[in-house]
Parts: sequence; C-alpha cells; structure tokens
Amino acid sequence: GLFQDGERTGDDTGKIVYWSYMASRMMDYLQTREEADKNVIGISGHSRLGKTALLAGALDERFAFVCSNNSGCSGAAISRVLCNGGESIRAIVERFPFWFCPNYFKYMDKANELPFDQHCLTALVAPRRVYIGGAIEDIWADNDSQFLNCAASSPVWKLYGKTGFITDNKMPVC
Repeated sequence: GLFQDGERTGDDTGKIVYWSYMASRMMDYLQTREEADKNVIGISGHSRLGKTALLAGALDERFAFVCSNNSGCSGAAISRVLCNGGESIRAIVERFPFWFCPNYFKYMDKANELPFDQHCLTALVAPRRVYIGGAIEDIWADNDSQFLNCAASSPVWKLYGKTGFITDNKMPVC
C-alpha cells in the first residue's frame, strides 16, 4: 500500500520491486559518502532478497556486482524448466502474491508462454559480475535450473569481451 490505494491491478508493482527501489535509494546515500569506494559497491541477497538483488543489479548499473543466493523461482531459476522439484510460478504466487504484479498470475500454469525468462534478467547485469549460488538441499531453489540460467545468459558477457559462465560444462539432468 505505499504507492497505490486499494487493490493492486495489472502491472502494479509487488514488494520485490519496492525492495529493489529501496536498494537503489541506499546506493544514492552511499554515493554521498566520502569513505565509500563507489566502484566496488555490490548487492547481495538470499531467497526473496536474492530475487531483489538480481532486479536491483539489473536496473541500477551503479552496483558493481550482484550476489543472488537461493533465489530460485522468479529469481535465478529458469521458470520454463523445473528440475528435480523446483518451485513453480503457481506455488510462489499463491504463497507470496504480494511479491509480484498481478499480471504475473496469468503464467501460473503457463510458464512456457512467458515473454521472457529469468536468464534475461541475469543478462541485464552484464558486463558487471554476477554470482548465483544455491544450497544442495533446497530443492525449491532449483539449482539445476539456476545453472541453466547462467549458461543461457553467459553469451551476453562474451558480447562485452568478458568471461562468461565459469563451469566445468556439466549440464544438469532435468
């Protein structure tokens, strides 16, 4: 309710956008501090804040790097490919509807109809650094799908002449 009155409709933002916006406002403040080295300020988050870190880093180029840990569905995990029990769009929007815009609910059972997937968000961080991590026992974070995100977004770093996804090239079995 901070920016709209009553029911949210259509593209009205959810909490993840608010948190991302506030991260940029914190960056504004750090830009005023003499002791802050403005070239190395990054953003990091776990779970919902991992989603927030990816969005903030994609939208605010002042963040030198992004660390997203266990951000899973609607974070670093590819929505169109659920591997080994990863969280679905339906599951996340039913439990946390206030995190997302209402139009996202249209894709609860239609992930393949999304106009883009999470690797597009990750690619917006390029050419800056991004780290995507996950815990082996957190199956909803869907580490294999997060791996696919890294593989799919990697070519964008190469367009900038940077090293892309660093891996031993073992694709997950989904």
